[in-house]
Amino acid sequence: MIISSPGRHRCVGESFAYIQIKTIWSVLLRKYEFDLVDGYFPPINYSTMIHTPTKPIINYKKRMMK
Repeated sequence: MIISSPGRHRCVGESFAYIQIKTIWSVLLRKYEFDLVDGYFPPINYSTMIHTPTKPIINYKKRMMK
């Protein structure tokens, strides 16, 4: 049984998961341009485990590849 905890023995797949997340973000940032609608950044929702903006409004468009 493999246990994922913040204790002495970390999750064996944690480093692989971080590599996957970095790869996904690098592809998204390379292929798309992201902008906030009207430069507005919504307030942060602190009631969740992962703090995210409440109803973020983001425009995105595909980058022109050279």
